[in-house]
Amino acid sequence: MGGFGSLSRRCRPYRPCRRAVSERYCCVAQEQERGSNPRGAGPEVFERSLPPKGWIYPCTKDELRAALAGFPPEHLEGLHAVGLAPATRKDCWANGRYFAGPPALIELYSMACDLTYKQSPYVKRHHIERGQAVEVAYGMRVERVGARFVCCWDLEPWKRFVLGHVLAHEVGHHVYRRSRRRAVNVGATRNPAESECFAEAYALRHGEGGPHGL
Repeated sequence: MGGFGSLSRRCRPYRPCRRAVSERYCCVAQEQERGSNPRGAGPEVFERSLPPKGWIYPCTKDELRAALAGFPPEHLEGLHAVGLAPATRKDCWANGRYFAGPPALIELYSMACDLTYKQSPYVKRHHIERGQAVEVAYGMRVERVGARFVCCWDLEPWKRFVLGHVLAHEVGHHVYRRSRRRAVNVGATRNPAESECFAEAYALRHGEGGPHGL
C-alpha cells in the first residue's frame, strides 16, 4: 500500500488506522480511472464533500492550486493529486498526510468549525509551545479550559499555516521518497524518523517565507 507521512495536531506520534488509509486509496483509484493528468501538467487538485454541518476547509481549490504553483515543478513530478479531504471526529488529528501510493497523493484535512481542539489531559502548556512551535508562530493560541489545554485558530492564520507549512511538509515527504528511490534504484526503504526530519526541514526552506514561498 505504500508509506505515508503526516503532520499531526496532537502532541504525540499518530498513525491513521489501516481502514481509513484503504478507503482513501479506493477514492483516489476511482478518480484516477476518470483520467490522469497529462505529463508535466502538475498534480490534480480535488475537493471532497464535507459533512452537512460542523466542518470547514482551510482554503479553496483555487488557493491550493496557487500555493502548488510556488513549488519547483520537478518537486511535484510523480505526485498524482493534492486536495482537501474531510476529517472525522474519530480521525481528526492530522493536518495533512502524504500517501506514497501508487498513486502518490497529498490530503489536507478539515477542522471543526470552531477551529479548536483539546489536547490530552497529560499535555502541559510547555509541551504544546515546544512541540507545536511552528503553529504558535503562525498564530495558534493555547488556552486553558478546565483541566486541559485547548488549541485555537482564527481562519486566516490557519489558512496561512496549512498553505505555508503543512502543504510544504507533505511535498517534502514526496521529495524525500523519490530521492530515496533514485539513490537505491529500488523501492524506498522506510525510515519514518529520517523522512519526518527531511519533510520539516523542507517545509521551513520552501514554505511561506522560503525561496519558493507563497
